Amino acid sequence: MAQAVFVVVATALAAVACYLYFPGAMTWDSFDQLRQARVNEYSDWQPPAMAYLWRHLLWLQDGPGVMLVFHVSMLCLASVLLCAWGIRQGARFGAVFALIPLLPWVVNFEFVIWKDMGMAYAWLLAAAIAIFYADRERFPLAAAIAVLGCFLYGFLVRANSPAGAIFFLPFLASCIFKRKSLLFYGLNALCVVLAFLVLPKMFNTWVAAESRHPTSYVMFDDLVALRLAGVTGDASILSADDLARVTSCDLWNKGEVGSAFCIGDTFEDLRANRYSELKAEWLSVVPNHLGKYLAYRLGAFMTLLRSPNSETYYISEFRVPKPPYLVGADTQSPSPGAAWIEDYVARAAQALPMLFKPYFWLALSLLLAGLMKVSLRRHSPPYYLLPLSGVSYLVGFLPITPAGDFRYAYWLCLIATVSLMLYLVLILSRGRTT
Repeated sequence: MAQAVFVVVATALAAVACYLYFPGAMTWDSFDQLRQARVNEYSDWQPPAMAYLWRHLLWLQDGPGVMLVFHVSMLCLASVLLCAWGIRQGARFGAVFALIPLLPWVVNFEFVIWKDMGMAYAWLLAAAIAIFYADRERFPLAAAIAVLGCFLYGFLVRANSPAGAIFFLPFLASCIFKRKSLLFYGLNALCVVLAFLVLPKMFNTWVAAESRHPTSYVMFDDLVALRLAGVTGDASILSADDLARVTSCDLWNKGEVGSAFCIGDTFEDLRANRYSELKAEWLSVVPNHLGKYLAYRLGAFMTLLRSPNSETYYISEFRVPKPPYLVGADTQSPSPGAAWIEDYVARAAQALPMLFKPYFWLALSLLLAGLMKVSLRRHSPPYYLLPLSGVSYLVGFLPITPAGDFRYAYWLCLIATVSLMLYLVLILSRGRTT
């Protein structure tokens, strides 16, 4: 009874926090996807799945509020399902999962209308449903369809989601089909690769998404970095003046990524009008200077990981715009309750900065994967694949790190948190039901 009350109270607090930030925080990404949803015209600069879904929810409310409720509902439902599972395990602290929406490294981006949150919460709900029904002799068909739906939404909403799906889909499939073998996991991983090659293109074609060459952002960074490292190249692609502007740009100097924001005019011309030239230059320069290219990409990735001595970077977002929710909209003044939440996250980051740096969660996930593999009984689902999913998702940023923002590690942080709770609940369960 006490655990049930705890779940209700924690879920109510998450709902109150959602209300305080309604209709949701937004940045350029969010504004652009809302614009696409409103006009029913899409591009592939960002995967259009979220904008397409948003389009079909706008009849409820013309703005970001519907997506905020959708995201937070998935998060809270996943937490409640995991609580119900934990209590059913007989664990003394089975309701610990109710804390997930309230933790500072979850709250920090919880109310932002980003595809990162859409993927993370959809996949968490898929995992929660899979875990909840995994001990059934036959997995319910309706639950399996829900798992597949949540997985596919998360898969389509972020372009690099397949890196995490390599381990995540085998976990879901193992819960549903009660199969555990390297061959079975390998076949599921192969399905991920095939889906990556087919599904995004099919979906983009279905919604008639305009091609805007999203890979140009990464290629542009690569060429800028190599030119600054002394590699010669086509001056019509990057002039000496362009490079001088980049070296004086604060954004570039913080992590050597984001040059498109430093010389936006040059980048936009290449992306929109001369993409074939940009691609040809990349294919000409990078293969002939692989050492410098790999060193650059590794350095950018290490900037994303941070270190014990480095400062945290872009660890939260709470800016809620005013209607009509367009780029450049004024920001609402936070209520006292919202201000308290922002202070709560800031104080947590000040007290325990490592919790807002991806390297910590990477190390924890690897540790958890080992512990789960060794100490949980063989007849349980392969829980160790969950933290490995977070690891592979983060490692997937190695060749494409777009910035040092903490949000790119959000799935890693979320699934590592859940994996830690799962491990503790299973270990502490009465009768060792693992």
